[in-house]
Amino acid sequence: MLDLLLGLKLWELTLVVLGIAMCVGWGFSVGIRKVFRLRPTPEQADLAIDLMQVTSTYIGILLAFAGVLAWQDNRDAATAVENEA
Repeated sequence: MLDLLLGLKLWELTLVVLGIAMCVGWGFSVGIRKVFRLRPTPEQADLAIDLMQVTSTYIGILLAFAGVLAWQDNRDAATAVENEA
């Protein structure tokens, strides 16, 4: 299974990972509502959406910082290899 995923092109792997994440998220959302028989009011639904927007923004900022740090580390490693050569 891992060989199949590693053999995919980057854009294909991205679509697979995003598709799996969306299916799992949707499944948990529907499953939790059915198991606990939840019927949120419109006010509760709006509050949940607002909280998810804040959380998503925070996670996006953290991922951006992680990407920049990885890029800088990659550049530093390339510079070190070039200096060593």
